[in-house]
Amino acid sequence: MNHAARISDQLIALKDGHVLAHGPVSTVMTAANLKTIFNIDATLVDYHGTPLILTYNGCQEVAPA
Repeated sequence: MNHAARISDQLIALKDGHVLAHGPVSTVMTAANLKTIFNIDATLVDYHGTPLILTYNGCQEVAPA
């Protein structure tokens, strides 16, 4: 996700096959969206103008293979 944030102008966030958010990286990649999508606690810090995700716990649920 950090790489996607660095190279993308726009992102689309999906949850259960539905669009949760779309738009500029700064509006899509938020701690609240990461919690909703992946069930992770994270802080986002600005790294040279790009959000950098710092997580505090692993994903609690694993997506089906």
